[in-house]
Amino acid sequence: MKKYILYTLFSLLFASVFTACDKDSDTASTQIEIKGVDVTTTSKTAKISITQPRVIKDGAAQQVRSVGIRYRVAGSSEWINAAATTAGTEHYVINLDGLTPNTQYEYVVWITVDSGTEMAQKDYFTTQDTALEATFGDMQLSIVAGGMRLSVASFKVSVDEQVVEPDRCGADYRAKGASQWISLSNVVFNNDGGFTVDIAAAELTFDTTYEARAWVEVGGKKVYSQRTVERLYEKSELQEIMGEWRLAEWHGSADLQFAVYLSISADGEFTLWQKLQSVEWQKFTGTVEFTNNTVSGVYSDGKAWSTSYTVERDGNNMIWVGSNDATDRSVYVPAEIPDDLSKMRLSATTRTGERFL
Repeated sequence: MKKYILYTLFSLLFASVFTACDKDSDTASTQIEIKGVDVTTTSKTAKISITQPRVIKDGAAQQVRSVGIRYRVAGSSEWINAAATTAGTEHYVINLDGLTPNTQYEYVVWITVDSGTEMAQKDYFTTQDTALEATFGDMQLSIVAGGMRLSVASFKVSVDEQVVEPDRCGADYRAKGASQWISLSNVVFNNDGGFTVDIAAAELTFDTTYEARAWVEVGGKKVYSQRTVERLYEKSELQEIMGEWRLAEWHGSADLQFAVYLSISADGEFTLWQKLQSVEWQKFTGTVEFTNNTVSGVYSDGKAWSTSYTVERDGNNMIWVGSNDATDRSVYVPAEIPDDLSKMRLSATTRTGERFL
């Protein structure tokens, strides 16, 4: 914001630390001239530039010794003094910081000459509201075992161009075309700088398209992603087996000498992480089919699973029993895939060795 002000003040002088005193006359004439006052604000700072301030006493220009302002929140009682620095011929600058956003301040320019200090007329400036900005990376709305999930690949938050950590993150969702958004803050952060928010199946209706957006909050203010993502929430044959799983029992034993994680998406894709006899994890992908409570799959290199499995549910757990061998019994429990596994590259499909499925 910019103000250009010409101040002229004629007054009777009296003894004061802020006024000039003429010992020879009780009615000396004092004139204050300021060619311009330029005030630029942010949410917490103000830069006040004062151009060609002059004090003229009885028609004679006085030597300016220093220039500054006193300021305060409008209506408050305590003034704060701030001296200016010279920024060129007859150009003075005052930088204020630590101000309160979106607040009106009153200020008075003072000019000190040999005979004392003169005050110009009071004026005002208002700090800007906090400049909160956020950018969001790729977003995806997917169907998961418990409903839907908004995945945000990354985000960055800044206040007045300074990067900050948000107070909260979350997501809003609604049926497409609805007027009201429903806000969620049940966020799970990942090590890649993003986060996910799950929408419970109980809050969703099949064969309905939903849209979602991400948000961050700082100081009670929210910023939303500029775009939304949408997806049809439809019942999938894979509903019973979708999700992220960890092998907890195999052939009736929970004392496993190996480890397996399995992820199955609503799109019929699976990812298998296994650490069998090797000291390193291996990662494989492929597609699954689930019909009449029987699941089968094919790896991305075209090799089929060694067998299909009959699927049973035991609460939140999944039990797979080999179609050709009832002792081939695997119990999977819900478990988030560790980040280091999620980032793994695929194992070479031509590599020899046993695959768990």
